[in-house]
Order: sequence, then C-alpha cells, then structure tokens
Amino acid sequence: GFIPQNCDTSLISEIVKIDSNTAIQTSRNLATKEGVFAGISSGASVAAAIEVGCRPENAGKTIVCIIPSFGERYLSTALFADLHVEAVNQAPEDLIA
Repeated sequence: GFIPQNCDTSLISEIVKIDSNTAIQTSRNLATKEGVFAGISSGASVAAAIEVGCRPENAGKTIVCIIPSFGERYLSTALFADLHVEAVNQAPEDLIA
C-alpha cells in the first residue's frame, strides 16, 4: 500500500488489513447503530480496532482508534447507495388524517 514519506514506520507495531466490504459495513453500522456519520476509512479503522480488541490478550483493555473521515463525501458512493435507492423509491404520504 501507499506509505507517505512523513510516516515514521518504526513507530508502527502492526498493520491490520480490513477488506472493503468489512470497512463499508462497519461504516454503515457506525451510522445506523452508533450515530457516527463516518467514511469508509473510518469503518476500516473501527473494524481493525474491534478485531484487535477481541483478542484474548486485550480483554479488559481500552482500545482507541482514530476516525479519519466523515461520511458526507461518501453520499454518492457504494457506502450509501442502498439509502439513495430507498429515498428515490419513497412515496409521499398525506399528513392530514
């Protein structure tokens, strides 16, 4: 993958690989279950933190991750494509009973 020149790789003890589908699903879960409107890279970060946190040696420990992206720039991507289809197919309802 891409490693920026200003990244001091000697400080990195581990890289956790997260596939795109898991990153997208975790981002959707953040939005729908936690109220955190985050992007795909944030979904990957949280999924990696969950994976690390589930290890037996980390039981009872606090795991911290950085959420590096917001969700608004992903509104027209696969992340929220199903919501767009749902919104387009909605029919107006009468408000007066």
